Amino acid sequence: MPNRIISETEFDILKNIFWMLSEKTIRLGFSVLTSALIARHLGPKDFGELNYYIALLAIFIVVSSVGLNRIIVRDVVQSKDNRTQQNIIITTALYIRLFFSCCIILLAVLYSLLYLSADNFLASIIIFLSLIFTSVDILDFYQQGLSSFKLVSICRTITFFISSLIRLLFVYLSFEFIWFVLAVLIEYMITGFGLIYINSKNKLISPFSIKFFSIDKAKFLIKESWPEIIAGFGAVLFMKMDQVMLQLISGSESVGIYLAATRISEAWYFVPMAVVSATFPKVIHLKKISVIAYYDAIAALSSVLVYMALLVAIFFSIYGGSIINIIYGEAYADSAIIISWHTWGAIFLCMGITSGSWLVAEKKLNINLYRNIFGLVINFISNIILIPIWGTQGAASATVIGLASAFYFFDLFLPSLRPIFWIKTKSILPTEFYKCITFFVKFKN
Repeated sequence: MPNRIISETEFDILKNIFWMLSEKTIRLGFSVLTSALIARHLGPKDFGELNYYIALLAIFIVVSSVGLNRIIVRDVVQSKDNRTQQNIIITTALYIRLFFSCCIILLAVLYSLLYLSADNFLASIIIFLSLIFTSVDILDFYQQGLSSFKLVSICRTITFFISSLIRLLFVYLSFEFIWFVLAVLIEYMITGFGLIYINSKNKLISPFSIKFFSIDKAKFLIKESWPEIIAGFGAVLFMKMDQVMLQLISGSESVGIYLAATRISEAWYFVPMAVVSATFPKVIHLKKISVIAYYDAIAALSSVLVYMALLVAIFFSIYGGSIINIIYGEAYADSAIIISWHTWGAIFLCMGITSGSWLVAEKKLNINLYRNIFGLVINFISNIILIPIWGTQGAASATVIGLASAFYFFDLFLPSLRPIFWIKTKSILPTEFYKCITFFVKFKN
């Protein structure tokens, strides 16, 4: 019986992975090209300044999400046959995000008025206005809960191409720095309207209908999600902290050199994220059928992601310098070693992505909070020590140390995480990769 149920879901999983990977792969090639042309046009200093603002936005997007993303996916899966409950979940979550986004924008305006110059004030306000439109990402996670990815992937791909063409036009016309900041807002705005259009076309839920907003549900969601809020904030901080601290310690040019590398080294991160997003609802379903099958699926998923990361790390360690020279030019030559550091750190990131979904499925969100805080503290201390000594290389190595601390070594401290620690440890072994292949063969049959 279990084999029959699993085989029925296989096509849906592969289809969802296909749509997510198709969108991200197309974005990858065009993104690297666009980023390279912008980097050459602006130069390391302004390119670093632009990406510093983007890093700040990424941090506050996580704060404004209030830790609801994976909880929404889980709750939509669990209320699949209850349309009213889905309306309550999505509408309440949307208004929560809009409220927090408006609060952050207000604080950004006040801070900018008091401490920033006129040019920086304008750039800051433009960037943070994007939060209004990122709130609509709730509809994306609703579609993930339904295991429906096609329309959202098409929407994001079209949006990406439009915004990239706008950026390329700005480069061609030799526009100044502030126009590229505006392009960030335009991209999020188009995405937001696209998601609203998809939802209105499907007519499945009414996310803006105030009658579905529930105070009780809002309290419940925030009470459950607060560990995810801090955990998500910690996670994005130790992915972006290096950029922020480089800006504060070494200046915009160092950030530009660093970001040229991370734009390439992080470009493939969509692959493990897409695989986990597409399989997560099915992994939750497996838990109801068989605990053994559930943990076999997690082990297989972990092994696949770790081996993908390993191959990417080897590739960029060999060819990273040549790739930087071709794409960005000699002005960004120092970016090569940063790519190598980051791609090796991605092995631990992949471990974290898998175990993060496991923690959500097990409703152990507080542990996700603790491990991210642990990694954040280690990353912060490492940056303080290493950036003054090694500059951009110090920031890159601090990121790797932080990732390893949070997503691997932390598991040793809690007995409840020992099973997932051994799954992670074994996932690097060739024997485990063989088991992974046999699992997926069995999954198919």
